[in-house]
Amino acid sequence: KCYNLILAVLFVLFLVPQLALAESQMWGNDVLVHQASHIYGFGMDQADKDTLLLVVSDSSTTSLRDTLYIYRSTNNGQTWNRVDSLFSASDNERFGKIDIVAAKGNSNFVFVFWIYNKQLCYARYPYDFSSAPVLDTISDAGENVVDFAVCQNLFQDYYLFVAYQTDHDSVIFKRSLNQADTWTDRKNLTEITPITSQP
Repeated sequence: KCYNLILAVLFVLFLVPQLALAESQMWGNDVLVHQASHIYGFGMDQADKDTLLLVVSDSSTTSLRDTLYIYRSTNNGQTWNRVDSLFSASDNERFGKIDIVAAKGNSNFVFVFWIYNKQLCYARYPYDFSSAPVLDTISDAGENVVDFAVCQNLFQDYYLFVAYQTDHDSVIFKRSLNQADTWTDRKNLTEITPITSQP
């Protein structure tokens, strides 16, 4: 009887709280955000406490022309709404990797980055997507971009940082101190630490 009592106490102390915790962490049903026959890439970022942003590169049209679809969720991913589309299928655009960065500082912008025609490009939206985006290129003329990474600082001034790789195995770093109006402090990181010296 003592043995059974110990087992019962252990069950209450250890198993029941774990079951309750597991139940509270359940998300519910999966959510279909974007349906396509061919997705070339996507990126996601958190804008604030409850808001998520997602960009999807869709190549589902018969002519394999890409469209960038931007979605926003204001309830931690339970439901999603499309807020804009960049480059409809009739524009005959072709993209590689894409990503999205949401403003967390005073600038209140949302940035979409992508590779097109071997150039690193971006679109800058107001935080509420209330007007058309500003479009521009980050990489220099003649640089053939094959990959990139973007991030931001979390301080009040809100700086943007990019690093991109060219087809000549160079890694270029740039930053913007004015919400992508200009990109400065260009550094070729492979000249500082050559890739060939790495394992």
